Amino acid sequence: MIKKLLIILITISSFAYAASPFQNWQTLEIENFSINYQKKYLPYAQRTALILKKVHQNLTKKVQWTPKEKTQVILLDDVDYSNGGATPLPYNTIIVYMNAPNGGELLDHTSWLELLLTHEYTHVLQIDQVAGAPKTIRSIFGKDAGLFTVQTIPQAYAPHWLSEGYAVYNESLQGQGRGNSAIYESKMRQEVLNGLKSYSEVSYEGYYGSRWPFGLVYLYGAYFFEFLDKTYGKEKLTKYITSYSSNLVPWKMDSRAIDTFDKSAVELWAEYQDYLKTKFAPQITNIKTNQQDIKLVVDDKFRNGLITKGPDNSIIYYFSNAMNKPEIKQVFPDGTQKTLLKISGVDTLDWQPKKGLLITKIGVCENTNYYFNTYHFNLKTKKLSQLSDCQRLAKATWSKNSQNFYAIKNEGMKQTLVKVVGKKIIPLYKFSLGDVMGNFDISQNDKTIIASVKREKTGWNLEQFNLKTQQWQLITTSGYKERSPKFFSENKIYFIADNKSHQQMELYSLNLNSNTKQQHTNSLGFVSGFVVTKKGAWLQKYSAKNEQIYYLKSLPVLSEFENIDNLIDLSHLITSQDDFAPDTLVNNIRKYSSFDTLGANAWQPLLNFSEQESQAGVLLKGQDVLGFHRWLLAPTYYYHKDIDKVGGIFNYGFYNHLNILAQKQIKVKLDNTDEDNPIVKSYDETTTGQVLVNYLINTSDWRLNFNAGIANKKVETNIIKPSVVSETKDTISGAIISFNNLSVYSHSISYTEGFSLDITSEKYSEDSDHKGNAQIANLGIYIPIINKQVLEISALYAKGDETIKPFQLGGSSDLLGDVGSGHVLGRRDFALRGYKRTSALKGTRIARANITYNFPIAKIYDGWSVFPMGIGDIYANIFYEAGSAWNEGDIEKKQYKSHGAQITFDWLIGFDSIKLPVTIGVAKGLDKDLGETQSYVKIGFEF
Repeated sequence: MIKKLLIILITISSFAYAASPFQNWQTLEIENFSINYQKKYLPYAQRTALILKKVHQNLTKKVQWTPKEKTQVILLDDVDYSNGGATPLPYNTIIVYMNAPNGGELLDHTSWLELLLTHEYTHVLQIDQVAGAPKTIRSIFGKDAGLFTVQTIPQAYAPHWLSEGYAVYNESLQGQGRGNSAIYESKMRQEVLNGLKSYSEVSYEGYYGSRWPFGLVYLYGAYFFEFLDKTYGKEKLTKYITSYSSNLVPWKMDSRAIDTFDKSAVELWAEYQDYLKTKFAPQITNIKTNQQDIKLVVDDKFRNGLITKGPDNSIIYYFSNAMNKPEIKQVFPDGTQKTLLKISGVDTLDWQPKKGLLITKIGVCENTNYYFNTYHFNLKTKKLSQLSDCQRLAKATWSKNSQNFYAIKNEGMKQTLVKVVGKKIIPLYKFSLGDVMGNFDISQNDKTIIASVKREKTGWNLEQFNLKTQQWQLITTSGYKERSPKFFSENKIYFIADNKSHQQMELYSLNLNSNTKQQHTNSLGFVSGFVVTKKGAWLQKYSAKNEQIYYLKSLPVLSEFENIDNLIDLSHLITSQDDFAPDTLVNNIRKYSSFDTLGANAWQPLLNFSEQESQAGVLLKGQDVLGFHRWLLAPTYYYHKDIDKVGGIFNYGFYNHLNILAQKQIKVKLDNTDEDNPIVKSYDETTTGQVLVNYLINTSDWRLNFNAGIANKKVETNIIKPSVVSETKDTISGAIISFNNLSVYSHSISYTEGFSLDITSEKYSEDSDHKGNAQIANLGIYIPIINKQVLEISALYAKGDETIKPFQLGGSSDLLGDVGSGHVLGRRDFALRGYKRTSALKGTRIARANITYNFPIAKIYDGWSVFPMGIGDIYANIFYEAGSAWNEGDIEKKQYKSHGAQITFDWLIGFDSIKLPVTIGVAKGLDKDLGETQSYVKIGFEF
């Protein structure tokens, strides 16, 4: 029971972020927040503090909740993409990835930090809310209370579209944010055209990315709260949120809607769908009357983007179907396509005839950081060469008349425009904190750069940078979000921007001499990329099914107008206000201490009363906010007539480098000859322990993991009458080396490609009951066939001295070793489906080989609306395997063969809260003596 609880609690409490204990961390304390940051990022931490003060003041009134505890904020500079997160466990925590967005749907006039903190603090305030009986339970056990967590944080148990939609709604209340963007308008317009998704489809979708558009919980959730606001008003909207705080039973979405609106959740969603149809019908009608006749060239699911000019009037683009490794492809106007390179993590592409293809992609640096690197790809020789390594060079773009290129260098808080000459990086312009540079292009004479640039007081505009004087000049001050500018000639540029109503994102051109703008596209979706040459034009557009690529022999001019200054008013934003002075906040700074948050943050009772055994204990656990140290303590009292013992579990982990575990359990054995009065015959007192160290070498293409440690197990059997004590003991020390270059994608049903190899070497200590050495090697190879179909080949070989605990084949699952409380050290039981674990399949040497064909059946992600159970992916495999077990010196090494099939479905519990794989299998052993037909069911992930 305790071991199962340990696994459950670790699963519930985990939240992944990459803070390292080997960096210089500090904490800035202000009212309601503790901000944790690396010392070199003090200005960013001060800015965070000042924004949070006002965000807290604004949001606590709207959400009608103020947390009792301080919210922990963690500032990270470990990645070159823009993101953030929030979690209520074990503390209210906001994670900020500091790198500001310079493209995509997150591009906004609002400061990235202000937008992010508004969004994530909404999550904290909403999920932290508690009232009624759940509030009482939290006051007794704490918030992170294991199996009681369902009651202590009731707001967490609702579909993710609700929490994400409410956060996007709040980020958009000041006229900015995604809820006011042309991209969201275009995406939802496409949903209305294509057919709106049902309440249950969105509720089971979550973050699984099972259907396009990926991230639809944000989109549908945002417009749902707009619908509530416009239809029922802010007071009802707030009640819809706050009324859920007293729920004892999770996922009661139906009663939530009935209590607030006197309608079921499904009825409310139908009304929401009608609202969307009414809202977007005029847009659709207006745009359809001015549709262009353009040729659809690429219509593959799902992503076809980052288009750049290629040779012979072609374009080069990046394709990802979420099932296999992404590809850089080339396409011609007649639709002819070819794959140039399979590569993951690409962010930008830029091709020049004499230079080849310049690629910017994300890569692993120093094991845990994800930074941009640049590469050169020769289209003729197919050779890929790395140009920069972990220097954080983004948006790389060729110079027109040299082998040099320009890029944006990320430096934690700030960006710098740089010129790269060979291995030398020359800084040209360093942006102020809060200012951001997006996509850019170089003029044909290499004298100027045209770029989309965001300034905190003026938002996004087009600016021109003189490479000689190193000065910026404003080109547009329209109040729109201009992006992706490209030179057509020295005096004409093309770019993408939203229109006057902020409902469309279209392609425009600007004549720099006459200061006139022209609109060239009118889209039901939106334009996300383009290439314009004298031979024709290519458009990358969003649709409800995928990103599509179109070709036009010439661009039409739909309208022409003067480029008029219309500077947007951003004075209401926190970061645009004159009193915003981050350098004034210098007090209450101290060195980060793990001990401040390392105490027990919750507890729960451990009770088990039965005829066989009785247990009573308490489980305590804690971790510091940065996750450097984690511990769990569960002292347990065992009682049954003649038994009076204390045991339990202690577990400590440091970062991902060290794990220490000690455990004592009592197992009672009864004499049941007298059914009315069974007596204790004996009991086993089992003591296990382990110390494991770990070191990981992580790259973009492969991972190498070293584990070493020692684990022991001692079983003391106590016979009560007559009093006899016997003991068995094993202590194993060992090392494990694991390598893999496996790839898995969001729509995969298994690992898709690559191989893994685990090699274990173990040694029993001299005072163990077993003696000698053992070695285990396990190889797995994955070969993609087509779409999601994968051929899996595995091989296992294990050998040991004749005095080791023997290996065992049989059953439907590999088992973890019992030495060291279920770790891989001491592993002896390995599956051979179609056979029981018998002495004929036991030996100091075993071998097993397997070939499996994995294939998909269906992708559903839907289910019941009231009783929240559903199905995600359904997939299956057929397999053939063979195994042998023998001892040294055995002449006969008989092979035992089997075949069979499995079907697996993802059991979705609580809408999108839990995904639990359920496997139903049948295997037939082909040996006439030992083989049998076995059926089995597995629930959950195998360890």
